[in-house]
Amino acid sequence: MQTLSDRFDLLKARGERALVLFLTAGDQPLDELPQIVAALEEGGADVVEIGIPFSDPFGEGPVIQASSQRSLDNGTTPRRILAALASMSAGVPIVTMGYYNPVLRFGLEAFAKASREAGVTGTIVSDLVPDEAEEWCKASAAEGIDTIFLAAPTSTEQRINEVCARTTGFVYAVSRMGVTGAERAVPIDVKGLVKRIKDRT
Repeated sequence: MQTLSDRFDLLKARGERALVLFLTAGDQPLDELPQIVAALEEGGADVVEIGIPFSDPFGEGPVIQASSQRSLDNGTTPRRILAALASMSAGVPIVTMGYYNPVLRFGLEAFAKASREAGVTGTIVSDLVPDEAEEWCKASAAEGIDTIFLAAPTSTEQRINEVCARTTGFVYAVSRMGVTGAERAVPIDVKGLVKRIKDRT
């Protein structure tokens, strides 16, 4: 199992940047997940984010909302996702991405342990902020799993300090306000956000 640090060190030595790709688990049959991840890896992915569907994905736009609903309609659960991940051997780091409620319902320590056993190297819990994440940080650190927090262009200096201090693996820089979705232009304030994060990491 390759860690995020290992992958980023390798890319840095090559003078390359990371391609991080996302998919919603269960949008296609879960028994196809190993082949899908393998195809993404073959296509150049350096990290694969596995979306855990949630009934109220308020940070997502229509595409990911629809994929999450299809996945839930297919009977997808966090346990089934982790079981599917455990059945494969990925050559790149696997990061789960979702919301706090399913993790809390699973049990923080139990979710961290099951994630490690499934080969997960990091987690993004979109609606968990650093100052409310002490228990989750302890549970994930005990299993050697990175906890990735989000920073947005509107984040205060204090919030960016908190995010950078608590994050392991990488900081998730939210490139624009609003929900996820397609956009051709990169918002002008993204450079400033990236610089503010890099100055602290």
